[in-house]
Amino acid sequence: MRYSRLLVASLTFVALLSVTAFAARNTEIIFLHRTHTSEMEWAEEVIERFQQAYPDVGVTLVTSGAGVAYQEKVAVMTAAGQPPDVFTGYGDKLGFIVRGFAADITELAERDKAELQINGFFPGVWEAPVFQGRRYGVPLTIITQLVFYNRDLLQRHGLPLLPASWDETSWTWDRLLEYGKRLTVIDAAGRAQQLAITQATEAILPDVSWMFGGDWFESEAYETGWVERVTFTRPETVKAYHALVELYANYAAAGPSKGIAAWQGFSEGRIAMDWIGGWRMGAIQDTRKGGGMSFSLGIGPPPLVENRANTRWTNPLYMSSSTKAPEAAWEFIKFATSPQSQELWVAKTRLMPARRTASQQYIAGLVDVFDMPMDALASVIGGAVAHSRRSIEEAIFDLPLEINRQTSTWLNPILAGQRPVESTLESFEAYLNAYAQELRKR
Repeated sequence: MRYSRLLVASLTFVALLSVTAFAARNTEIIFLHRTHTSEMEWAEEVIERFQQAYPDVGVTLVTSGAGVAYQEKVAVMTAAGQPPDVFTGYGDKLGFIVRGFAADITELAERDKAELQINGFFPGVWEAPVFQGRRYGVPLTIITQLVFYNRDLLQRHGLPLLPASWDETSWTWDRLLEYGKRLTVIDAAGRAQQLAITQATEAILPDVSWMFGGDWFESEAYETGWVERVTFTRPETVKAYHALVELYANYAAAGPSKGIAAWQGFSEGRIAMDWIGGWRMGAIQDTRKGGGMSFSLGIGPPPLVENRANTRWTNPLYMSSSTKAPEAAWEFIKFATSPQSQELWVAKTRLMPARRTASQQYIAGLVDVFDMPMDALASVIGGAVAHSRRSIEEAIFDLPLEINRQTSTWLNPILAGQRPVESTLESFEAYLNAYAQELRKR
């Protein structure tokens, strides 16, 4: 039965919890985090602060590369009998839960609700690491989608700046196409000298389908975590891909090659807008501080279609279901996701915290990078969260990873104008439905 391993892991965790006392001296736990310089600096300082507060607990930091390597690291350490007592939820977040690696911490979170200060999290974020009514993690950081843009280029072409408010209705998909015509410059030889936009977020995300009123899955999949039927051929999604093909064919670095690379072109001032995840903040700030991107920078929302739904990744801290020190691991999770530790996260990584209460420091740090007043920055950042949806890999088991693996085979050729929209989406849908059927049998 597909939940058998999860049930056994949960029962094992409960048994461990009943016999393990946090008060025991010389407790040792392992914290697994990804290998990223600024994030490692954060982890090292959090561990140092934690051990000052809890001198009887030793914490060892272990790091791993991202993506599949990170998932394999969790599995290998667990199989070897040395599981990471605490690990950050990167990549296959729901997979960690369904496969039984993450402990059910529902009772612990309920017991310490006041201490966790859950009202301090952004709306919807606290609920992200929950599966079928049970809690498996505490949010550490979030990432939403944004449009970074070159204010100088827009003004030079007589175009209004992007709004700060996500509720502004004048910035639409049709307006984006108008900007595309004005901002794209092709020389006499047919070479692009300037482009309007890098891409419409990432091809592995369903954002544009959502914005046009469509979806890749039925609504039940987001509730159960399991896909019964893939819905790439919904009329709204087909319409969304036709719109993307038009945008990419004429005005974007993505799609048919135009001789300008997305990030390089934007950082050099040759592309006006960069529609991408907020993880881009670090690269932008590093480039600005290094003397690059001397033009005036702004941030705004994606264009309005039926809505402005955008993917929100929530990276939580999980406790291993195999930990031998659950109370010590739980104390570390609470400490590392506290308001103070999330403020440290902002200071070290310049990435967005999961707590609204730590976001003021995050926004204040953007004032020196983006040529916008703090209230406008707050409006953009807050609106991104308010209009966000939980990422599909947090809500749906395994299938989003297969879509990721197959994007270059099916979706990218559509966006490059190499394959027709309708028939390719039909074929991809059939492939994924077969994959989902086999997945349910496992």
